[in-house]
Amino acid sequence: MKFTALFSFGVTFLLGSNLLAAGIEGSWRSACLTDSADPKAEVSMQYVNTFDASGKFSTSESVFSDRTCSTLMTDATMEGTYTTKDMGKYINLDRVGTKFLVAFADSQLVQALNMIEFCEYKDWQAGVHKDVTGKVCFVPGYDASGDVILQPVPFPEAGAEDYNIASINGDTLFFGIIDEDHDAMAQDSRPVEFDTEGFTLVK
Repeated sequence: MKFTALFSFGVTFLLGSNLLAAGIEGSWRSACLTDSADPKAEVSMQYVNTFDASGKFSTSESVFSDRTCSTLMTDATMEGTYTTKDMGKYINLDRVGTKFLVAFADSQLVQALNMIEFCEYKDWQAGVHKDVTGKVCFVPGYDASGDVILQPVPFPEAGAEDYNIASINGDTLFFGIIDEDHDAMAQDSRPVEFDTEGFTLVK
């Protein structure tokens, strides 16, 4: 299973752009992302990618119940290891996930999850992450007839691989765009264009 594809907006640019390949150690945060197609939707998302000098990384996807990334609903975090290869104007960035963690901020939702023993846990606590690596969990939903059914929610397994590109311009980190031909799931499907929306260095 591949990593969650990062948001891609606007015009892309090719690898020949004047970007510098540099060390990516640090934490890099996306802008607060909203659904431009639905300006009334009260939801937003934000990503944080952290790389340390020992070769470990984490990628967090936070979902908020407003359009300003203020009120957290859920946080999903992939942890793992990474390697880089200097390609001159950019780097190849290869990641392997080892753990997938999820937390829910709303106490009422946490109560409901405990009642259905979501992911085989019945001791969820608001804001506390649980390890759901490789699990297939079930939540109530509805079928086409309107009947209540349990719908599966699969989470990534340990060993999930991602083959991307990255480059830094000032305090901004750019990743490659994921598309049908460049899904980053193998070496030969590594992205070849950079997203114009980057991640700002926060520490």
